[in-house]
Amino acid sequence: AIRADSPFRDGPIQTLADLEELTSSWVDWYNNARLMHRIGLIPPARAEAEHYRQERDHNPVATLK
Repeated sequence: AIRADSPFRDGPIQTLADLEELTSSWVDWYNNARLMHRIGLIPPARAEAEHYRQERDHNPVATLK
């Protein structure tokens, strides 16, 4: 992520804030946009949301009467 030709860079890394912004951009991409082969070429965040949706649908909370 810190290479000069990295898509996460907006310019030179001159301050700690620049490095933090670059790192934050990379983490966001890694969790929300990259396509993960082991889970069917979908982003990890989407797979996690689907997992919890299925879990909720199979194990609904008992309603109070």
